[in-house]
Amino acid sequence: RPRAGDVSGAPRRGKGRRTARVRATTIGGYQVLKKWLSYREYALLGRPLAAEAALNANYQAVRAETYPWPRTEPGRA
Repeated sequence: RPRAGDVSGAPRRGKGRRTARVRATTIGGYQVLKKWLSYREYALLGRPLAAEAALNANYQAVRAETYPWPRTEPGRA
């Protein structure tokens, strides 16, 4: 039997089932995920949601400054 929000009617297992439930979750009649995403539209933000180039540059900068922890043998703390 299909769950709320599942328009395909196909049986779902695992992650797909959880995803369908998250999409279908409502509070006060509003779909939570849809409402949350609507506040992140380009027209409101004036920029794309994911600033991929800036995120990649930040990751590389952080990675360059990390401490190189020594590897330990298995079973040793």
